[in-house]
Amino acid sequence: MRYYLIAQVKVNDPETFQEYVRGFSDSFREYKGEIILVDNKPKVIEGSCENPHTVVFRFPDEEEFLRWYNSPKYKKIIDLRWQSADTNMILVREGINT
Repeated sequence: MRYYLIAQVKVNDPETFQEYVRGFSDSFREYKGEIILVDNKPKVIEGSCENPHTVVFRFPDEEEFLRWYNSPKYKKIIDLRWQSADTNMILVREGINT
């Protein structure tokens, strides 16, 4: 069953965040994830969106997501994101899950 990672990001330090983005590409390449969409100006229908930069990733399963997220390459750059941006990330499973 496929899993989707939804990330909403507010960049506070663009220079450091670009370092993260460069390292992200290297960390992500070897895993089976796909970038489904990137939207810097999503239309808010209800509520609010404090972190407007939205990215949706797709992984074939939760295990592959965890392999990437816990990988040494990603752990090496995650501090750059934490230092440069406010981020909300959720992992959801495809289908109707109650």
